[in-house]
Amino acid sequence: MRLFTPDGNELMHVKQINKEDDVLKIQGKIMGNMPVVAILNQQQFAEVLSLLNWEIIKFVITASLKKLFGKLDSA
Repeated sequence: MRLFTPDGNELMHVKQINKEDDVLKIQGKIMGNMPVVAILNQQQFAEVLSLLNWEIIKFVITASLKKLFGKLDSA
């Protein structure tokens, strides 16, 4: 997954998200070439969830379903 700045430059390329013990470990590169490992604990994950509102949840579900059914149509 790639995250971009508003002007289209790549900010971060997330390559892996793994669960290790009681944290999520996010591995990737920042600005195209700087390796980074970020740790997300349970409290931080709860904070992420608190940032979501119904509009965002609806968008994520709709986009996921469109991608799923798009793949089914092309199969």
